[in-house]
Amino acid sequence: MCGLTGYLEKVGYSRIIENHEVVLQSMTNALIHRGPDDEGIKVDHENGIYLGHRRLSIQDLSKNGNQPMLSHSKRYLIAFNGEVYNFKSLRDEIKLLNKNINFKGGSDTEVILAAIETWGIKESLNKFNGMFAFALFDKQDKKLFLARDRVGEKPLYYGFENNYFLFSSELKSLRRHPSWTGRINKAALSAYLKYSFVPTPLSIYDNFYKLEPGHLMEVSLDDFNRGVKKFKSYPYWDLLSITEENLTSEFKGSLKSAISKTDDLLQESVDLRTISDVPVGTFLSGGIDSSLISSIASHLSSTKIQTFSVGFNEEEFNEAKEAKEISNHLSTDHYEIKVSEKDLLDDFPYIATVYDEPFADSSQLPTYLISKFAKQNVTVVLSGDGGDELFFGYGRYKLSNDLWTMMKLIPYKSRKKISMFLQNKLSNEAKDYEYDLSFLTNRYSKKKPHFRSKVSKLSEALVANTEVELYDYIMSSSDKGHEVLSDFNEPIEIVEEKRIRSFKNYMMYSDQKNYLPDDILVKVDRASMAVSLESRLPFLDHNLLEWAWRIPINMKYRGGSKKFILKKVLEKYLPKELIKSHKQGFAVPLNQWLRGPLQEVADQFFTKDRLNAENLFDAERIILYWEEHKSGIRNWGNLLWNILVFLTWYEDQKNESLKYKI
Repeated sequence: MCGLTGYLEKVGYSRIIENHEVVLQSMTNALIHRGPDDEGIKVDHENGIYLGHRRLSIQDLSKNGNQPMLSHSKRYLIAFNGEVYNFKSLRDEIKLLNKNINFKGGSDTEVILAAIETWGIKESLNKFNGMFAFALFDKQDKKLFLARDRVGEKPLYYGFENNYFLFSSELKSLRRHPSWTGRINKAALSAYLKYSFVPTPLSIYDNFYKLEPGHLMEVSLDDFNRGVKKFKSYPYWDLLSITEENLTSEFKGSLKSAISKTDDLLQESVDLRTISDVPVGTFLSGGIDSSLISSIASHLSSTKIQTFSVGFNEEEFNEAKEAKEISNHLSTDHYEIKVSEKDLLDDFPYIATVYDEPFADSSQLPTYLISKFAKQNVTVVLSGDGGDELFFGYGRYKLSNDLWTMMKLIPYKSRKKISMFLQNKLSNEAKDYEYDLSFLTNRYSKKKPHFRSKVSKLSEALVANTEVELYDYIMSSSDKGHEVLSDFNEPIEIVEEKRIRSFKNYMMYSDQKNYLPDDILVKVDRASMAVSLESRLPFLDHNLLEWAWRIPINMKYRGGSKKFILKKVLEKYLPKELIKSHKQGFAVPLNQWLRGPLQEVADQFFTKDRLNAENLFDAERIILYWEEHKSGIRNWGNLLWNILVFLTWYEDQKNESLKYKI
């Protein structure tokens, strides 16, 4: 796992950079957390290309793995972030096909370059099994290529400032370039306030974007030097096409056969992801997904594996006990960290430096803490993320499907009246409401903060015209975000085209397209990379993902049981009494926090001076919402949390930009 950065400079441009080495070194240093073990920069004045790299040594710990790296023929120069897990089998194949290549070391980066020299970039991308983002310069054809893995595990930003084309693993590196202006994209800000993350391909800044998962971008130096400022990217792997193709060829065999194949593919995926020259462990929460990954890793390993859990001082919501029971059964070396509400709140200000775009998924806090804890013992950790999206694991899938089935029977006008009644009733009762301060559950139950917030969300969703609109309501953090912006009043939506007929399958597809790469994978990547820990996600092996789309929905969801087939696989490794039916998760009570331990912080930010400073917000409306929230008249927790996280992030990035301006 590493970090890459760089830029192109237009040839003949009246340059604003006197010393490219100093600029590039500063940009590269901004990524030291992604790669503390080594660094490298490459300056090519003739072509106007500048590449920087920070290395976290995982494969081949010697200098032979350092980057930027030249190919054997010296045609290609690469800066690479991530892992290609099948590099050993690819290396053996290349040795048979290309006798001109003599491998110097044992890194996957060297294999990537050899593969591109042997098959070309497009065919090589289809051969790679891994998580990656890279910048590749072709010295012969004078082209820069940017590529990102199929599902978006590794980040890659790009964009233009003046006569420079900039790219990097993280925006904080680009902010150190002398041409940087950092203008906020209000469309992206509106989307962030709605979803709690900035959806791809947008970034929070004007003229900067995220490369889409499974995409390759080609930048011709000739076009760039002629003033072209827009380059098309195209998919080498397309989730929608894969989904439609595999749904068409749905598996017709028995449940037993499906369980067996799912187990085989999971074992292959875990086996590939435990290849490392440094210690490897697993996150173990006690839920289905992490228990399955830990069980398979333990089954495949010839030695004890290390497992890591986060526990909570509030015993009613502490799942560490279940994780410990599973680790005892698997005979792992188990480590547990206990945290409190205070621990989470203490790290809140630091989160702004971890996430270089505003990011308001509150589970980022415990994710960061468990990553920091695991780093004390291992450099690589396997995680169970992705299992919910592939195997129908979220409670909202059943909830949305059942709700739409009911809504279709009720005329729209009647639903609108019911929605208004429920929202008014919830608002009127807010002040007298008894809040349960237990902050570690997100179960849909009568433990009331979450029960109440879910009822509120459902009341808003009743006005949806289609199941696609309904799911967008369910996935939205707030539908009022666009109203608090100063001059942008069009809400941004990430609604997918309804080409997948089954609503159950559509929800999983939509999450794999949006929520997974832009929320879950951002959370895991940034939290782990902040402490130089490499996270690997076996569920996101593309072979397993493609197979999951062939599995009939009644094998994923049966008799009210979510992830049915995964539970059946897990029964091969654990006794039934250790298999939990659901996981509590890391939800925090935003309404209560903002009225309690975060109120003083929020009071400092929700002032006219701060809210009007950059002409982004309608200060009077936000202050009104804040006063209503504090008094208990209304619950604006989700929206206010998103605004507070943005303001904290924005202040940090401004201070950083001033500090490192060259």
